[in-house]
Amino acid sequence: MKQFSLLSILLVLVLGANSLRAQSINVVSPNGGENWYSFTSQTVTWTFTGMPPTVNILLSIDNMVTWTTIASGIPSSSMGGSHTITVPYANSNKCFIKVVNSMAPIEDVSDASFTIQPPTITVTSPNGGENWNIGGTYNITWNTTGPVTAVNVGESRDNGGSWNIIQTNVPNGVGGGSYSWVIGGSASTQCLVQVRHFMYPPIGDTSNAVFTIMTPMSISNASFEQEPLKVYPNPTIDYISIETESGNYNMTISDMTGKHVVQSNVSVSGGIITINFSELPKGMYILRLQNTHSNKVCLQKIEKM
Repeated sequence: MKQFSLLSILLVLVLGANSLRAQSINVVSPNGGENWYSFTSQTVTWTFTGMPPTVNILLSIDNMVTWTTIASGIPSSSMGGSHTITVPYANSNKCFIKVVNSMAPIEDVSDASFTIQPPTITVTSPNGGENWNIGGTYNITWNTTGPVTAVNVGESRDNGGSWNIIQTNVPNGVGGGSYSWVIGGSASTQCLVQVRHFMYPPIGDTSNAVFTIMTPMSISNASFEQEPLKVYPNPTIDYISIETESGNYNMTISDMTGKHVVQSNVSVSGGIITINFSELPKGMYILRLQNTHSNKVCLQKIEKM
């Protein structure tokens, strides 16, 4: 059995220490200022000097208070390396990457913080105040930022107390999307729509305020004895004038099937309002005005020539 002298042992220790001092890791990217979206693929890169190691990659989203390992045992060449990661869910501008030699206490951290933010979804319609008919077809629309490939669409008719799925895995386009909804079920004045990320449901949005789903009004079931309006000319080829008391009104114009072809909020001053019928096809229509203060409803049958 060979005996090692104290000098030999000291020489090995010195050489080992010098070897460690000769090794270094330098994080290249992300190195501060980057903006990453959750669920995207991003590349971590680094340089290395010394004997090629394997490395572990760690992420902090709380300004380096805590660290989470997101990859381990990644090969590195004598020049450095790179590794593609899937960015986890986070919403922070205090993110850092650390690359650590898995066999020795050699590491480096991003020089400055970078940002990880989640995708966003914003419902644009219906977003409150709409009047939609049972049996009608209406577009639910939304805007998105970041990676949203598909969404789930749901609806509530009790102001969010309970939810029903309208459709799952609806494809999302660039910057947003839409879904054509044929409305069934019962009438309600407490309706909401919700659009959520297909893969990560906590990300989503709901209508800002309730809207109404109503039984469609038709020529046969409209009651023209409620608060009759003075409308002229009727029939019309383009514009009609309506005499009514001043105030703010919710106005809907429905065709013979009950489908709303015009919906708007109008303000009447001086007792007269003018409505444009010029772009509507020829036929019979029902004009409905509801005073937003008194809730009084006025109905009038209009013929477009």
